[in-house]
Amino acid sequence: MFDFDALVNLYSNDGALADTIGFTSLVWTGSGMPFGFNAEVAMITIGPIGAQHTGKSICLDSSFYGGTGIWKWSESGAISYFPNWDGPHCFLIGENTVSYSGNLYYLDPVPPDTNPVPARNIRIEMWDDDFSFDDSIAFTITDDSGYYEFVDIDNSDASGGLDVYFKIVPENENSFVTYEVNPTSIDVYQTSVLDDVIAGTYVFDKTMELDRSAPFFITSMIDSAQALSSQLIPSDPNPRRQVIHNPMFTESYCLNSIMHIESSTSNGPDSFNEDVIFHEYGHHIEEYKGFCDCNPGWSHEWDEQTTIEQAA
Repeated sequence: MFDFDALVNLYSNDGALADTIGFTSLVWTGSGMPFGFNAEVAMITIGPIGAQHTGKSICLDSSFYGGTGIWKWSESGAISYFPNWDGPHCFLIGENTVSYSGNLYYLDPVPPDTNPVPARNIRIEMWDDDFSFDDSIAFTITDDSGYYEFVDIDNSDASGGLDVYFKIVPENENSFVTYEVNPTSIDVYQTSVLDDVIAGTYVFDKTMELDRSAPFFITSMIDSAQALSSQLIPSDPNPRRQVIHNPMFTESYCLNSIMHIESSTSNGPDSFNEDVIFHEYGHHIEEYKGFCDCNPGWSHEWDEQTTIEQAA
């Protein structure tokens, strides 16, 4: 078809290395490209590719030849020849999965426990941030050391890698902590977004700030109370306790099987007081045993003398 010359031209659209290929063919006396021509004329072989590029993609994208932005065989006069094009096509390099593991901690302001404390038996969710609706990817529960892991999560996303963030939830089989402003909404801690994650294995440790640590302390104390009460209530009909927490509370009480824990008393917040949390959990045992005097207002001090009906 082309008896004069055939050229392969390499271009760079980003100023780095060649990323665009153009083919030019010239006719002297030959027939040139016949009308309606549509065939494969070249094969591109790429590689070898280093392991550091695993999870990235090689894309055969729109045409930039001559700045047209379209795929076109040729143009002679007013006639244009366009190939069948169903692209762009992207080809994955290696396995495109991500794995995350790490430890979760909260802060306890009460001395001597001022160091980070493992957030044990806590739900952690992995999410993908999207323009319209975010996608829930996976969830797991931390162990006694606050450790979690997500292994070999598919990293496919329309824009490249996943845009990962985590929701750390004070929730498990024993309790869930909600916020007074919206008592039906669990008080979730959300991390910042990690955009376009590249395939690989990552360690992500997180310590919740002090002003967000109380729900996780409460959850830990409910777990301990549940373990102790299992001897008194071997088959608890309602083992999963709701706790409403609000930094503006001025008193703690248990009403209608729901625990309310305050955080603003001058002598130390109840939300970090294991004795008060155990006390309020005790009202659940009272309700189950049938001897509860559940009117709020009775003393929560450790050295105060009250009847068992008034304070568990």
